[in-house]
Amino acid sequence: MEAVQAHRTPEFTNGLADPAYVHDFVSTHLGNTTHISVMDGEGRAASVTCTNGEGSGVVVPGTGIHVNNIMGEEDLSPAGFHLAPPGTRMPSMMAPTVVLRDGEVEIVLGSAGSNRIRSAILQVIVGVVDHGMAAGEAVNAPRVHFEDGIVFAEPGVPVEELSGRRSSASASATSSSVGRRRSSATPTPARSAARRPAARRGRGGGVRRGRCALAALACAAAACGTPSADLFVVDRDGSLPGAKLTLRVGDGGTVRCDGGDERPISSDDLLDARQLAEDLAPLLDRRVTLAAKPGSQLRFRVTGGEGEVRFADNSPRPPRAFGELIAFTRRIAMSACGRPR
Repeated sequence: MEAVQAHRTPEFTNGLADPAYVHDFVSTHLGNTTHISVMDGEGRAASVTCTNGEGSGVVVPGTGIHVNNIMGEEDLSPAGFHLAPPGTRMPSMMAPTVVLRDGEVEIVLGSAGSNRIRSAILQVIVGVVDHGMAAGEAVNAPRVHFEDGIVFAEPGVPVEELSGRRSSASASATSSSVGRRRSSATPTPARSAARRPAARRGRGGGVRRGRCALAALACAAAACGTPSADLFVVDRDGSLPGAKLTLRVGDGGTVRCDGGDERPISSDDLLDARQLAEDLAPLLDRRVTLAAKPGSQLRFRVTGGEGEVRFADNSPRPPRAFGELIAFTRRIAMSACGRPR
């Protein structure tokens, strides 16, 4: 409680009127899927995962239980929402796992991370069972994940082994500021004390955040001496001080603020921008426009390719990508453009 109270600063209080600040704060301070793995000295084990999915915003009165919204989980509905007939049991990425050796529990683990759960759990099991690693060592080892034709690799993965593949670096953390789908899973294991005393009940985890790991991406981040193509352009306006901004985001790790010179952004921000461009692409193609409700403080026009989208900070039922764009624009406006928001 003391740690939570410490966040109630004047900046927090003043920022509550700014939807972009609220989105940024929530995405970086609140947890999502939670997993716990437990093993006692007699080999009894439990592996439990709890998730809110996308979160419904509904708390059951008198219980403190937040009702989930699995039907709103994008990764579980790759073909689109509301296609399953009524009464269909929803799938889940959650995979609480127990590995047995000769009928006894060898390791118990699980993870958050949506599509990346399967990759993380498999690689930790391979590390423990096939390579003889301790639980913590297996969790901390660098991992890869394949999705949508892209190999995501954490720092420490031999780049030469990925040559010839379409590859990208990925963030690795239990939570991420933009796009939870890109946040690699961090398994929470417990290991049999009889077999591996040093790994007893070991989490071996902690938050790890990946950086620009592959040579191709490092070259792109440095722009390699050539102008970078635009990922998208944001025109922001509104009633808040410093709201007016044109932000041109390049694929080479740079941005232009109001038509000025190129300014570098971090490798993490570049990864966020690329994921955001991918998420925005179908919306841009459909030229989605959402009306602003009375009292809006920020309005956005985003262009990319041949399309554009328009929305406001209080537009009803916005796609998740719009909220992420608001937070991304605010962060880059402050860090790269020197704006107050």
